[in-house]
Amino acid sequence: MVGRRQSRLRKDVDSYLSPFTDDFAYSDGVEQGSGRASWEEIVRRNYERSTPVDWEIHEMAVNGSNILAEWTATIVPTGMDAVCRRRE
Repeated sequence: MVGRRQSRLRKDVDSYLSPFTDDFAYSDGVEQGSGRASWEEIVRRNYERSTPVDWEIHEMAVNGSNILAEWTATIVPTGMDAVCRRRE
């Protein structure tokens, strides 16, 4: 997770997405979908809208290929001086 966290904070999309496969499915409480390409679109759009400052993983449960994670993302929205935190 350390490498993935660093990739996210550096906005290194290719490295961040490297563990994901084409049959990846996601739901984060705001958006849901399937496929690596769909997730990449969301990641790139988020990077256009904000700069990540921190990404803290609180808990993670793995059951086969299913992963459930509780995390907090800290970002600075583009064009703003404010810092925002989102916990899921």
